[in-house]
Order: sequence, then C-alpha cells, then structure tokens
Amino acid sequence: MNFALYPWLKEPFETFVSALSGNRLPGSVIFSCPNGLGGPSLAFAAARAALCLDHKDGSACACRSCELMNAGTHPDYLRVRASDAAMAHDGLDLTHSPFDSDDEDVSPSRVVRIDALRQMSSFLNESASLGRGKCAVISEAQLMRQDAASAVLKTFEEPPQNTLIIMMATSLDLMLPTILSRAFKIQVHVPAKEQGVAFIRQSLGNCPDEQASLALCLAGGAPLGALDLLKGDEGTSQIAGVLAALSAFAQALDAHGAADGAVNALLKLSPDLMVRVLSEFVLEDLKYKAGVRIERLPLLALLPCQKTALLSADHLMNAYRTLQTFRGGTDLMPPRAPAAMMRAWVNALKGKDVI
Repeated sequence: MNFALYPWLKEPFETFVSALSGNRLPGSVIFSCPNGLGGPSLAFAAARAALCLDHKDGSACACRSCELMNAGTHPDYLRVRASDAAMAHDGLDLTHSPFDSDDEDVSPSRVVRIDALRQMSSFLNESASLGRGKCAVISEAQLMRQDAASAVLKTFEEPPQNTLIIMMATSLDLMLPTILSRAFKIQVHVPAKEQGVAFIRQSLGNCPDEQASLALCLAGGAPLGALDLLKGDEGTSQIAGVLAALSAFAQALDAHGAADGAVNALLKLSPDLMVRVLSEFVLEDLKYKAGVRIERLPLLALLPCQKTALLSADHLMNAYRTLQTFRGGTDLMPPRAPAAMMRAWVNALKGKDVI
C-alpha cells in the first residue's frame, strides 16, 4: 500500500519524524485529528516510519519492514479498533492491516475494549520478529473508557523497550487524562479554505468553487468530508438539494414569507445533513452580527443578508439549541411530525408564535 500523505498532513508527520529521530518520543504518541482529514493514513505512515529498518525520514523505502507494512502483513505491527460486541466476537477489533475505510465512521455502540488492549499489551511484550521494535496503533482512542485504560495503564507508564503506541483521536479534550499526560501530543489542523478548495478541484476536476466552498463549510472545513458530499451522482444531488433548501429558506425568512416551501425542501435532505445546514446557518448569522465579513461566511453568502440581519440573536441561540430535536427520529413519531416541528422552528426563528 503505497500512498502520498495529504498536503495538510505533511507538517504533523514531519513533527512526528523529527521527534522519532531525535529520540524525544515517550512510549506513546497521540495525533489529535478531526474526522475528514485522513487521520488513519497518518497513523499508518507514522507506524511505518517507526518500524523502518533503514531509519529513513518517513519517505518511500524498500526495506523488508516497509514492504510488509505496505502489504498489511507486518508481524510487529498491530492495530486496535473500536468495536461493538459482534465485531469483538469475530476478532475484528485487532488487525495487522493498515487501516479501514470506516475508521472514521464509528457507531455509538463501539468502544475500545479491555480485552483488545490487554492483547495489545501482550503483543508489545513479545520479542520483535524483525528486530527494529514493535508498534501498535489505537485507531479511535477517544473511545477508550476509564476501565479499559486502567487495565493497561502499566503499559503506558512503563512501556517495553523499543515499542511505540500511536493513538488517533478526534480531539485531545476527549482523551483520558491518565493517558494524555503520558503521551507526546501532535495536533492536526483543518487546512485553510483555499487549500481545501484547491484539493477538491484537483480531485474532482471542474467542480465550481461555490459548490466546493459549500461542501467544505458543511464538512467543518475537512476536505475529505467535503469530497464525500460532492462525489458521484448522489453527491451532486446532495449539494443541489442544499442549494434548493437554502433558496427556499431565504424566501421563508422574508417577513411575509411562508415556511412551507423551506420545510419541504429541508426535509428532502438527510436528517444529519439538514441539521448541519441549519446549524451552520445559525452560527454564520451570529458571526455576521458580530462583524465578520460576508465573504468569510460561505453559506450565508448565498442568502440575502438584509433578511438574516433582522433575525434576533436570542431567536438564533434558541434555534441552535433546539436543532438536535430534528436529528434522527423514532417509529413512534407520526409521519407529519417532522414537518410540523420544522415549520415551528422556522417560524420561531422569525419571531412568530404560530405553527
């Protein structure tokens, strides 16, 4: 598996390689990397550099260790995945493969399990097959619970010689203090908008800047997340649906506008995408009221500013707090309930009390 790191990952990777070559790493390192930035590939590249027999600077290498890493069969490399009960039963929480496509798509039922971490500790205490050392990656380290961490705390406090644990977490704030205090920490930042747009245009060809900016906005600035919104016919229809919803929403914001058109257009989006669109609108409108220029607010730039400027800050804050109500739904919810809830939300945002 030969691949090039995404441009925004090169700096944190160089930070890791510099600490590695300078013998400044303790027994563990945490990469803080939001979803949609390619964190799993960064963790793999770091592990490959740590196990490289030629002590290269992380660049392409033809040594036996790098060959085995690229093939996904390195005996001194182990990856721990967050898992649910079924995955753990099938042994899918431990693997020697580099990374999986769903490493950033973690369901609420998955956790980093005690048994998997205990097996990781046993693995690190065994002799290395190639002699360079051993390396373990914990893919979704923010899902490590206190009881699981406590079970292997000794491994973090007194790591076996020539071993390294690489943890990938979406945020350092989600990590347990006992683990965080013992690790070398590297943060991965969302790239500048210009770099994200350039990456999308390079990946998709003739993608209009407006659509690339909108997708980046809805993906929290993460280029890979934006690509997921834009790729293929489904991606095109998603962005088209967002643009249609925003157009209808702008009309509904008029003092005499009706909410029905906006409600119908918004409910055509997936619940998650709808919440993202509305959350971003509310946050951007609050920033606009605070003096941020409209050209720095990609979603709000698609709406008439004079309408959004009239919305009450109190209504915006209340609207943001109630948005979570629209995420998902249950079988007990009447079919017309989402439309009624959305109509009430839009009217409340405008300051109307009627549904």
